[in-house]
Amino acid sequence: MEQPINTNGLPEAKNPFEVPENFFEQFEERLSARIDEMQAEEKHRAARLTPGRRFERLKPYLYFAAMFVLMFITIRGVARLHDRSAQAETLSHLENAEEINLENVTAEDLLLSELDSYKLMYYLYGDEDNE
Repeated sequence: MEQPINTNGLPEAKNPFEVPENFFEQFEERLSARIDEMQAEEKHRAARLTPGRRFERLKPYLYFAAMFVLMFITIRGVARLHDRSAQAETLSHLENAEEINLENVTAEDLLLSELDSYKLMYYLYGDEDNE
């Protein structure tokens, strides 16, 4: 069972939170004055916008565009390098082809050089599915 708390010997509690005098009466005036100050400051800031400051606003967009240009240039450069290496490989094959003596080469030699076991098995047994 609960016993009541004895508060006879304690000092009376005082509320530490108080509203300043005339706070609500002057609230609307202070708020409108503050809004007017903020609007005047915004107008002043817009009037100070010089061409240099306009550039500051455009900087992120310019950096973004420059990034895409650099990516485009890089991709094209890599593609050109790949094309050059493929061209060099083709030229090396052509140079090697010129060195081969074709007088002693037969059709059977050409077929056997291109034919491996997989292609032979596919040729022999791969067409059964289509029949």
